[in-house]
Amino acid sequence: MTELIAQLSHRKKEFLIAIGVGIAVVIVSIFLSANNIRSSVVGTIDASTYQAIHLDTGETYFGKITEAKEDFITITDVYYFLDKSKKKLVKRGKETHAPDDSLTINNSHVLTTENLSENSPVTKAILKYHENKK
Repeated sequence: MTELIAQLSHRKKEFLIAIGVGIAVVIVSIFLSANNIRSSVVGTIDASTYQAIHLDTGETYFGKITEAKEDFITITDVYYFLDKSKKKLVKRGKETHAPDDSLTINNSHVLTTENLSENSPVTKAILKYHENKK
């Protein structure tokens, strides 16, 4: 009888180990999938146009993606909307702390990126800003 109990106890341990390994495999698979999804957020970049970069903070930046790496993207000629009404596009660099004209964003905060068409109101506003600056 003692042998039978020891044998059942051994099988129970094997079963629990198998369950633990299975759970570990599932967790690792989910983690790797999440990283692959996150690293592929930066889609096909058309260097001839501007991009919209939508963040998980609710912010959207517009500019030219000049560098896209696994962990971050860098954009230049950066603009954003001043408020939620989305009526006033602001050139980055005019703020009190006077940042330069580039912005590096951690990819973990990027939801999507989009190439803007030449007919986009945002693209037109940016081009008009450059035209008036001359």
